[in-house]
Amino acid sequence: MSAIPFASFLLVAIGLLLALGRWLRVPHSLVLFAGGLLSTLLPLPMPAVRVDSHVITSLLLPPLLHAGAAAVSVDLLRFALLRGVLAGMVQVVLIALAATALARALLPGLDPVGALLLGIAASLGDTRLLNETGQQKHLPRALTDGFVGQGLGKPVVAVTLFTLMVGTIGQPPPAPGAALGHFALDLFGGSALGFAVGFIMAEIRRRTQPATTDVALSVATPFAAALTAEASGLPVVAVVIPAALTMSWRSVDRCTGQAVSSPDARLIERHVWAEAGIMLSAALFFLMGRTLPTALDGLGQGEPARALLLALTLVLVALLLQTGFAWVMLLLPGTPEVPGRGGGRASRWRAAVVAGLASSRSVIALAIVLGMPAGLPGGEPYPGRDLVVAVTAASVVFAVLLHWMALPWAVRWERLGGTEETAKERRLAAAAARNAQDMAPGPEAGAARGLQALAALRAEDRIGDSVRQTAEEEVELRARARQTDARGA
Repeated sequence: MSAIPFASFLLVAIGLLLALGRWLRVPHSLVLFAGGLLSTLLPLPMPAVRVDSHVITSLLLPPLLHAGAAAVSVDLLRFALLRGVLAGMVQVVLIALAATALARALLPGLDPVGALLLGIAASLGDTRLLNETGQQKHLPRALTDGFVGQGLGKPVVAVTLFTLMVGTIGQPPPAPGAALGHFALDLFGGSALGFAVGFIMAEIRRRTQPATTDVALSVATPFAAALTAEASGLPVVAVVIPAALTMSWRSVDRCTGQAVSSPDARLIERHVWAEAGIMLSAALFFLMGRTLPTALDGLGQGEPARALLLALTLVLVALLLQTGFAWVMLLLPGTPEVPGRGGGRASRWRAAVVAGLASSRSVIALAIVLGMPAGLPGGEPYPGRDLVVAVTAASVVFAVLLHWMALPWAVRWERLGGTEETAKERRLAAAAARNAQDMAPGPEAGAARGLQALAALRAEDRIGDSVRQTAEEEVELRARARQTDARGA
């Protein structure tokens, strides 16, 4: 089977496996990984999974990163900068160092650079499992805003460091000072370039009208950021995420409430990026399921067992570090109280346990290890690749299994008040937006005032991003309905 029929097979398999996961009420990640694993038993001549690094950096990572950052507001970054973005960056470094030390101890045959790559990949976590299990509705914003911020900070640090270390495969690891200087240059240079790309694309959108053109420009943004990053020699992640945040910041004028695109474009755009994130994550889990047996077969005698033991150990260590780090963040001044059910206050150390379980190993880790080179600069095979791939894949699966079984229990045990908090915020947002919209003279002015009212509530931290997005969709749908009625009249 050539690459094109395999791509068709992959899309069909993803659709069927997503439906199966929903029917069985099992996380999509597990069903897709199992599907990829079982596909290796099919009597079909399928191609080996050796993804070129340029395919990862140019085609898969940009939309995957953009999908996670496109809906994040500047207000969330402002209120959760310390316990979100900065905490995520520090957490990645701590887990990466611990994972690297464990890799060196349990896999003595792995070279120092390979151990660093494995540690960096193991440090990446995300809260995808919350959405797959439906537990996100029970968590209050004191936790979820921090998760979103960490979801921006973690990949920036981890993928940038991973890219830096990949360039040293077959060589001694770089000196810490030189690596830190290179990392800082990549981070600040990429942020500036990403801001420029996002600003330019937002200004172009401001001057376009059809919804189809707006959506096309939105889809083009992460790839434009990736192209400029490659041309500048900067890591893709350091450019794509700032570009997505800039587009989000410029999407609505905070003074007038006027959006740069039409209501139809914004509605379509949100669903496009939500679906893109699901499909890309699904493809990576399926491909990793196909890759794991090959990676384990490529290991020496006794190494598969040590690799699986290391993967399980990394999951447990990451869980402990995440829980302890979350507890420290919840104790910091300025961190909001964690509400419990019935209007009470939840225990912070119990909330830290939930926060630790909420962050599973990230699908982005699968993407970057799949893009690792199979050979050394001189052309010889790189023996550490199979170890890094096998341990990363196994750790992601072990983490999903552990967190899937433990997270619902932890949420019930903690009795968090997220459901009540969200309902209260939705009532507040709906009332404010409707009142502002009803007082406007026309549909477009009403939509602008409704969005402005919601932006004011978010700026005061009285509602969260998810409530604001839902309320904005209601405002836009109401405005479109009034435009239709006006045309009919």
